Amino acid sequence: MFQNPKIVLSPTYAYLQQEIRKIPAGDYRILETYCDRRNTVRKIELTGGRIFVLKQYKRPTRLNQFAYTLFRKSKARRAYEYALRLQQLGFETAAPVAYLEISRHGLFHTGYFLSEFIAHPLLSTLQEGDEESRKILEDFAAFIVEMHEKGVFNLDMNPGNVFFYKSGEKYRFALIDINRIRFCRHLTRNDCVEVFKHLDNLPPPALSVVLVRYAELRQWNPQILCGAVMLRQGFNLPRRIKTGFRSLLSHLGLRK
Repeated sequence: MFQNPKIVLSPTYAYLQQEIRKIPAGDYRILETYCDRRNTVRKIELTGGRIFVLKQYKRPTRLNQFAYTLFRKSKARRAYEYALRLQQLGFETAAPVAYLEISRHGLFHTGYFLSEFIAHPLLSTLQEGDEESRKILEDFAAFIVEMHEKGVFNLDMNPGNVFFYKSGEKYRFALIDINRIRFCRHLTRNDCVEVFKHLDNLPPPALSVVLVRYAELRQWNPQILCGAVMLRQGFNLPRRIKTGFRSLLSHLGLRK
């Protein structure tokens, strides 16, 4: 038997309380389904035509059901609380609206996270090759520097989880899918390299722009950083190292 859901709702969205209670029953209008594999992510419409994103997490294993019931925070709760923490640190993310936890027979069963819809392009859609795309990548590097200096350790930093838009003369970035973020007092160099490992979806020329700018801002050796990241990525290593170092040399002005 399912129990009444636990609902934590941001005061900003208190007017949505009755609609949010109906979410487990599927009582909402689906505009688009982004993902329906391990987790289900949908763009939905609620009161007044407001657009939101609803993430329903896959039901955990029995062991994790006990863990989420007794001592571990659910993924839905972490998504909500981590979003608030990022905002407190000055970083943009999909504004958290609410999270829901459904229990069955006294055990955690299903979690939902509701957030604002972000109407900006993803970094994964960036078309490289011109000065504007280079500017976006360099500003992205500065964004990563700021995260690392504030102790944000994002273990799922891939281009499909980062939105970008222009504000004045600079580009700004917003993060989604933030469950694997850790908040630390200090990130070691190895931690920073580990974050870049997840940018393997960026073509080597684009990644090298990010790495060179990151190294410049932190006063690190760009060749060493690039080599360390390529080794961590590992996939198709000979080709990536060759292409990556060619791009690196080009960006350093050492290759005609």
